[in-house]
Amino acid sequence: MSSTRQVTMSVVRWNVSVVIFSLLTLFAILPNTVCLEVIYAINAGGEAHTDSYGI
Repeated sequence: MSSTRQVTMSVVRWNVSVVIFSLLTLFAILPNTVCLEVIYAINAGGEAHTDSYGI
């Protein structure tokens, strides 16, 4: 029974390690591949005012 428990814990540790490695790899690669431009505007000029984005 003890060896089965050791094998199970070994498998659990392996799965946790794979998940952590995958997440770290994803977070390392993601900023280089996804670049979003954040656009915000405050309309202080009323209805007649539009900026270069048409907002």
